[in-house]
Amino acid sequence: MTLKQETFEISKQNYKVMGETQEAFATTLSEFEKFKKEQSSLNPEIDLSSLDLSQEEDGTLKLVGGSVDGKLREDLESIINENNKLKNAYEQVHEGLAQIVRFSGADRQGIEAKDLYGNIRLNELSKSFENQFHDTGFGQDYHTLEDKVNSHPMLFAMKMNEAIYPRININV
Repeated sequence: MTLKQETFEISKQNYKVMGETQEAFATTLSEFEKFKKEQSSLNPEIDLSSLDLSQEEDGTLKLVGGSVDGKLREDLESIINENNKLKNAYEQVHEGLAQIVRFSGADRQGIEAKDLYGNIRLNELSKSFENQFHDTGFGQDYHTLEDKVNSHPMLFAMKMNEAIYPRININV
């Protein structure tokens, strides 16, 4: 195989991973939001707005933060762990993000999905991702989180990489 063909095949695979990760992230966000809405309507007395989501390496979903404790947290975690669509999508997010980070530079070749499990919080990640878009510059035409998540797969991957491993500006 020629270098040109090999480079093309690697680029094609990277682009596929970007698109799959982007789709999985959108699914994860919508499924978690749907879960919170359903649980809020069933339990109007509890505030789930600050509840965040994490996933362990074995696929188990964990609710993080918020004002939910004890038995209620256990019950909610039991319910959310029945959502295989959410679990599979969030797993794909972890796997895809590890690959996207590895694409970004030789110094990150050792990053694996297991490094991200338990360390990524969905709301924190989406906020950090959203903060990568500015009123001027690359991505300025995307105004909502949904627009940003559904941007071009390469833009999504670039901004997500920066959300996970921000570069330090040495010109400050």
